[in-house]
Amino acid sequence: MVDIESKRVRWTFVFSILLGILFKILFADFMLGVSYPLFLIAMYLIFLYFFKQEIVLQPSFGWLLLIPMLLLSLTFAIYDHTTFRLINFLLIPCLWILHTMLITNKKVEKAGSLDILFSIMDLLILRYLSCLGAPFKVCIAWLKKQGNPQTIGQLGNVGIGLLISIPIFLIVVPLLTSADSLFRQFIITMPKWSGLLSISGWLINVVVVLISGIGFFVYLIALATQQREQLVEPIVLTEESRNDRSKTGYLDFTVGATMLLVCNVLYVVFVGFQVSYLFMGASGLPDGISYAEYAQNGFFELVKVSFFNLLLLLTSLHLIKRETSQKGRVINLLLTVLTVCTLFMLYSAHFRLQLYEEAYGFTFQRIIARLAMGCLLIACGVMLYQIWKRTLPLIRVFIMIGLCAYTLINVINVDHWIVKLNIERYQAIKKIDVYYLTTLSLDAIPTLAAYAESGPELSKKLMPILASYDERYESSKLDSWRSFVWYRYRADQILNK
Repeated sequence: MVDIESKRVRWTFVFSILLGILFKILFADFMLGVSYPLFLIAMYLIFLYFFKQEIVLQPSFGWLLLIPMLLLSLTFAIYDHTTFRLINFLLIPCLWILHTMLITNKKVEKAGSLDILFSIMDLLILRYLSCLGAPFKVCIAWLKKQGNPQTIGQLGNVGIGLLISIPIFLIVVPLLTSADSLFRQFIITMPKWSGLLSISGWLINVVVVLISGIGFFVYLIALATQQREQLVEPIVLTEESRNDRSKTGYLDFTVGATMLLVCNVLYVVFVGFQVSYLFMGASGLPDGISYAEYAQNGFFELVKVSFFNLLLLLTSLHLIKRETSQKGRVINLLLTVLTVCTLFMLYSAHFRLQLYEEAYGFTFQRIIARLAMGCLLIACGVMLYQIWKRTLPLIRVFIMIGLCAYTLINVINVDHWIVKLNIERYQAIKKIDVYYLTTLSLDAIPTLAAYAESGPELSKKLMPILASYDERYESSKLDSWRSFVWYRYRADQILNK
């Protein structure tokens, strides 16, 4: 258990209350900007103070999560992309919980993915609820050191009496106001002449500070309690046990091999069509079907099939029984063929998407599709290695691949690239979707302005787009330093020149 009376716990409680005050200051206008990374850094400093004796900086999955978490928090102060801001608002707390739990509990760090999930549920539900009384214990312990225990007991009795009187007031006051109209008028007007309205606003602020500060303190105590008890025991596998595990599974070998063989036949035939008709050009296409019509569709569907194949590979790798080494090689060969077919599908999707972008331009969805294809390509390479070596923690590797890709798309300013690629396409073929460029975020304005100043032809095309941003910009004006966002500031400078 955590020593509630220790100096470190008392100071952490004080810092947590100060963090609650900082929360009220930073998020008073409900606008997310530079306030988000500042608050995250403040949280992290208190966390490091509380666990300074337990945590050690070392290369691990838990510490690697810190990099995308900090980078994603910084995007709130830099970029104004609504979709990413919403996702990051939900994702960063999840990364925070996973990161803090893994670096404070080495046994959880070494445990399997399912054990980590159970540990998170244990921390957020059972541990957190059991530690809700910790702030009151800290206050009581401090008061006992400062004063007479008998006096403190009397103050506690007064508090209990006040709490009991609240439901009595809730019952009696409505009855009294119903019985006497003058008394009812007195009760109704009392907040105005007594200043209770301003007091109520002040009380709301106090409640916000206490909930945010105490909530964070309880989380730290719950985390420390879980760390000290270390319920999750790591499963350390020897080489012999790994070999035994590879021979076990839930799905019969014949069933699994048949399923993979049928899928591979289907995919090999499909790949044959891609090689014959798509990659070799228009020759051989049936009458009435143009090459452009055939090639420019289906990339999203192929990305979905590739993602499904990755899930099929992952489950087959772990669920199909391999009683002998010969059966293991057969399954590995079938999985390899499936992976190679998936790589062909990814190349086909890339080829089709490239033709589609040349015809219709670049959009946010198409950039994300390219990112997804890149992730799937790397994942397929990892799968090929894992099929024959079986040494990687696949779930963690895939999580890191996804986080790295998502962080990358956040920090490169995707709207800048959409504008740049569409204008380069316009300069080549004189086609551009003007309306779509008006739907981008404020992050696109510096790039649009730079191209608008590069020549009269582009200026004629892009100035109406900038004018449409100027009309929409009033709702995004910076109200305070807390909501400062770099690209909003840049947009304000450009649009008000």
